Amino acid sequence: MMDAVRERVRKVDLVAMVAVGIGAFVVRLVTIWNARAAGVHSDMIEYHDRAMLLLERGLASGLYAFNAWRTPAYPLFLWAHYSAFGVDYLAPRIGQAVLGGVAAILTYGLARQLLTRKRSVIAACVTALYPAAILFSVYLASETLFTCLLLAGLWCWLTASSVGVAALAGLLFGVATMTRAAGLIGLVAIVASVPALSRLGLRPLRAQLFAVLTGFIVVVAPWSYRNYQMYDRVIPLDTNGGFNFLAGNHPEATGRYEWNYASTLETEYYPTAATDLEISDHGYRHGLAFVSTHPGAFLRLALIKLGYLWGLEGREHVWLASVSYFGAVSSSVVWAWGIAVLVSFPLLAIVAVVGLLRPGVIHTPAGAAFAGALLALSALHAISFGEARFHLPVIPLLAIFAAAAFAPNNTDAPHISGRRWMVIAAVVLALCAAWSTQLPMLFERLSAVAGSAPTPSPLVY
Repeated sequence: MMDAVRERVRKVDLVAMVAVGIGAFVVRLVTIWNARAAGVHSDMIEYHDRAMLLLERGLASGLYAFNAWRTPAYPLFLWAHYSAFGVDYLAPRIGQAVLGGVAAILTYGLARQLLTRKRSVIAACVTALYPAAILFSVYLASETLFTCLLLAGLWCWLTASSVGVAALAGLLFGVATMTRAAGLIGLVAIVASVPALSRLGLRPLRAQLFAVLTGFIVVVAPWSYRNYQMYDRVIPLDTNGGFNFLAGNHPEATGRYEWNYASTLETEYYPTAATDLEISDHGYRHGLAFVSTHPGAFLRLALIKLGYLWGLEGREHVWLASVSYFGAVSSSVVWAWGIAVLVSFPLLAIVAVVGLLRPGVIHTPAGAAFAGALLALSALHAISFGEARFHLPVIPLLAIFAAAAFAPNNTDAPHISGRRWMVIAAVVLALCAAWSTQLPMLFERLSAVAGSAPTPSPLVY
């Protein structure tokens, strides 16, 4: 009898996952088709150029044809699509639509570690229909791939029934880190989950942790060795860390990346730098000098950076619309997407704070892992600089916490005390304060682009 019930539960879960995944894929596919005239711009150009080098020179020599300013996984993703389908932007975009569907499925699987089926479907639907995530499936940028890898690694770790599955988690986190260096937050998430898993006493944690680390090293080590051969120095991941650190830590820093100040940074801080490594070295040196001589300013900037990291979305989307990235788009379409992007994150974040701080949630292995990932991401960008797009990969985790605000686990929800409500209110008020400073400029830029559609004037990023 119990076996039949379990089998039925598994079938219902499978149907729910597949339905949500297909829905996410279809929504992205329709968006991609309507934006099929879009090319590449800004960072996308560099990713595309690196993929073309791999295509022209072959994989073995192509990986030595570019510097370590960026990790190689996303150019390899583009190279795989170009190799299979020709140099056509549509192929990797469809690949990203598939990844968006997979991310929704993984969100459901992760949510089931905390929530009932109904609440897990809600979390997965949020991931499937999140406006910024849908738009990023159009961009040849690493966020979509990174999100899927991060979620897959978390799912493998939290459901690991053997050392082999734990090793797979390490491999996935390694590939995520080779996509964006922020993939290291996956390892922090694992560490954060260990106390809760130890209390359960159901897994050989030491062997599994060793397997995770081994899998991670297997992926990262070849790239680190390649960097050592090129630079005659140990460069584990990339060479843009110093640039990012300086961008957020100098006397004129605003807490986010200012495109129009990039040339000034070059002139003032690394005018003689001839290579990417020299730029990074100069960046770390001048950034650390600023932090050591202006500790108060560093702490103030850290709070501002967090405000931008967990801030309103839309900056890059409005800018791309202003340079006609999407082609000729009507004013009504610009307004519809713009408002959807602007309001989606505050609505999600406010409810997610309630779920995150509900008693018992972060004491579970899944809740602790998700909270650890959010905390690690916050620390990373409090040190460098903040942009709202950097929180996109953890939107599925916020969606799970938001669903946990109503049902944190499969039992009755614990009561939220008055003291906890005060903490929740304080966090929400801090977020609202940051959003209130960001909204006027974003809305002004959205109005300018929508008002001049379908031929807007380019804005400064």
